[in-house]
Amino acid sequence: RFREAEAVSLYFDHLLSPDERARDMALFALSNLVDTETLAALLAGGDTFLSRVSLSKLASQRDDAIGRAAQKILNSDSSALRPSVFQVSRADMGRAQATGFLCAQPDLVVTYAIADPKAAVSVIDADGEHLSGKAILVDRRTGLLAIQLDQPLKGAHPLLISDRFNLESEPGTTVSALTWVPGSTFRARTGVLSRTDLRGLTIMGLTSGGDGPLPFNEFRIPVEPGVAGAPILNRSDEVCGVVVAGTQDGSISYSPNPEAIAGFVNHALEMCAPASRRRSHQRTRQ
Repeated sequence: RFREAEAVSLYFDHLLSPDERARDMALFALSNLVDTETLAALLAGGDTFLSRVSLSKLASQRDDAIGRAAQKILNSDSSALRPSVFQVSRADMGRAQATGFLCAQPDLVVTYAIADPKAAVSVIDADGEHLSGKAILVDRRTGLLAIQLDQPLKGAHPLLISDRFNLESEPGTTVSALTWVPGSTFRARTGVLSRTDLRGLTIMGLTSGGDGPLPFNEFRIPVEPGVAGAPILNRSDEVCGVVVAGTQDGSISYSPNPEAIAGFVNHALEMCAPASRRRSHQRTRQ
């Protein structure tokens, strides 16, 4: 087992080499030293000291048994959060259009703004069950939509928004996006928070100018069908972003920053809270 782990550590990074011959040699070496199932077990066990970023690159760049094994490990690592992530679509469009997630309380789903409060939406949980609810708040400036479920969801834990002073939300931090892709497939994509001071860009109709940088962050997370609305989590599994836009080449995702997300969620909580709680909140503010 030590020899296998040592071999995987030695050759794994070469699977991502831009040089085709280096990739072929690494694959040949691995295929002769360890089978795919054992490779997956070694990766999952951490014996090869591989990062989630490397696993994510391998899963996205290879369409073979090793790539599938890497994706399986990423998904398994995030499986505990799977019940808190949903497929969301407009009821009149028939197929999943975005990813959403349970946030702050067990009946509030946050997702990409695929609809306005007048449109019917469909929320599908990890077991394929359709949950009834309604859109209660949309913010076109941040690209976020809030949905209140008719009943609090049991067995799922609401995700928390990262504090803006959390060092795990600084540039260079490894993050993970949890998403449902077409075909009802749950997928974890790992990337990096690359920039927080965005200038000279137009995102969601907003352009940075004299007022300072945009209230968005940039992530090196691949853009693919279904990723809109996906929660981006730091290493403490706190939400530090929500995918709402991306570059044309699909290599970069943009998200409102944690302060903008928290402000949106707080507004949504006011709107979906019971009347007695709203009155109490208003009296406190006065």
